[in-house]
Amino acid sequence: MHKLPRNYINTLISKQESLSPQRRERLMQLRALMQDQIEKYGVTKLNFICTHNSRRSQLSEMWLRAACEFYGINNIQAYSGGTVNTAFNERMVRAIQQKGFPLEKLSTNANPIYTLSSQLISSLMFSKVYNDTNNPKQGFIAVMVCDNAEQNCPLVHGADHRFSLKYVDPKFSDDTNEERKVYESKVDEIGIELLYLVATLAPVNI
Repeated sequence: MHKLPRNYINTLISKQESLSPQRRERLMQLRALMQDQIEKYGVTKLNFICTHNSRRSQLSEMWLRAACEFYGINNIQAYSGGTVNTAFNERMVRAIQQKGFPLEKLSTNANPIYTLSSQLISSLMFSKVYNDTNNPKQGFIAVMVCDNAEQNCPLVHGADHRFSLKYVDPKFSDDTNEERKVYESKVDEIGIELLYLVATLAPVNI
């Protein structure tokens, strides 16, 4: 099995001081909802939702899984979905791979399936709607990571909570000289935040 890029992850952890007080507060609000679920169910499930399930929601799902492995947590589960299904954007896939994550392509159809597998993580990643059969139907937190999903999904059936954690879409840089930098920065940004979030729920610090 592959290993997580621990040196890269530790670098992001060292940058958490850059988080604004407002963003820390927002993440702690999400933490409180997660803690409530853990106390109620023994586990918390987060379904990251964005319009196309192609960039930010996929990245958030991946990072939450990676953070849980890094901190040795097994009572947090990550999912993602969209209001429509398209494909895991290849620019985002490349940015994730560039950071050292074991993301491998398993199929070559219009909506390819990727596998993210390391010592503990084993999951299939592909674009899907938020209520896909692979995602939980009840008892989860719907985390809205983009404006469009928030507007188009005013009600997410089965969710205990609907929580807004918005990120700017890196799509604006597509086919420009800044594309690679923007996508890799997005990997850093979401990684810093979700590592910070998961660390607050970890039984011990690493």
